Amino acid sequence: MTQIAGLVAREAGGGNATGQAIAAQLVSADHGEIREVMSFSSARKMSAIRVAAGRTVKTYFLGAPEYVAELAPVKQSVQRQLDEWASSGRRVLLLVEVRDEKTPLKQLAKGTKDGVLLGAVVLVNPLREGVEKTVTFLQNKGVSIRVISGDNPQTVQYIAHQAGITGAEKSITGKELAALSQADFERALDENTIFARVLPEQKERLVEYFQSKGLFTGMVGDGVNDALALKKADLGVAMHAGATVSRRVADVILLNNSFTALPMGMKLGSRIIQAIEIIATLFFHKIIYGVVLLLGTLVLGMAYPFMPRHITFMNMFLVSLPTIMWTVFPPMSPHRANPRNFWQDTLQAVAPIAIITGLTVTFTYWVLSLVYPDRSVQVATMTVLTATFFGVYLVFLTARMLGVTFNKTAKKARLLY
Repeated sequence: MTQIAGLVAREAGGGNATGQAIAAQLVSADHGEIREVMSFSSARKMSAIRVAAGRTVKTYFLGAPEYVAELAPVKQSVQRQLDEWASSGRRVLLLVEVRDEKTPLKQLAKGTKDGVLLGAVVLVNPLREGVEKTVTFLQNKGVSIRVISGDNPQTVQYIAHQAGITGAEKSITGKELAALSQADFERALDENTIFARVLPEQKERLVEYFQSKGLFTGMVGDGVNDALALKKADLGVAMHAGATVSRRVADVILLNNSFTALPMGMKLGSRIIQAIEIIATLFFHKIIYGVVLLLGTLVLGMAYPFMPRHITFMNMFLVSLPTIMWTVFPPMSPHRANPRNFWQDTLQAVAPIAIITGLTVTFTYWVLSLVYPDRSVQVATMTVLTATFFGVYLVFLTARMLGVTFNKTAKKARLLY
């Protein structure tokens, strides 16, 4: 039986991790000529081969119990054992022999009770190192985790509980999802955490739904079945040891195949995004108040107050030095679950103070020009100092606007500035 299971996994495993594990552990003997092969499919959840040994032709199926059970009757005592294995986190495959020499394998896979159950292959799929810490980190940062798997729901629930995922007791299968209306489907996605026996197309649909709600959606996967969802997600993360197609469509590849890299990557990403937002805020402020000042002087019929040397002076204090400061000494940034809020966090936040700056500088320039009509140099200098004051104030206000907290290094950098 073990040799037959190894043969099916080797010839029809489809290159997935489960088939490779079985083929590596179970030595497959040469049972004759391979007449037909049905590779593993996410839709069928099984693989099959037809072997000719002399005048005898035998057909073997290896796959998920719920699907292979359509080919051969399973006793209640056996089913109880299968449920016990699944509830303890083990992945179970059944090996069935069907006495049919001519019917195409794909047609046989649709269901026949002529098969004979030969045995079960039980695999233990331990958690990757660092998964618990990564899950805790993500959930503490407000990330909502969903487990989307093609495995048995009991197996997935057990592993999710081990990983510490909140709401792991709430599960639904792909077959149940397919029978729901659109409204019930969306409600099920919101209410459940575990999605088991899910097809690749359903994984992609799940990602699309969460994206439609305005959520930044990440997908972690390593198999061929994850490729569609990885490509659709805002951030696709694949394992280096996973399927080639998953690596090709992913945005990030974990070279050490460990989830422990995710927290560090998110922290670095948040710091980079935070620095970009702070610097963008300074640039937006400069552009907006400059436009307001330009329009104000045009309406008042006055000359533009700034000369090139004035602009160079202001750029040094309002853009160049702050940019260097926040780049070399970045502040401690909170986790941002949705980088799509870039415009809201920057442009909308800085627009009010930028408009006020432009109006104040315009008013100052207009009043000083009326009071001191013969002192254009002094008027321009006071106007530059007014604009610089508001710009420096913005540098210190930016952190509060973006919800940033400063460590000791960033505080010293602001003091030096």
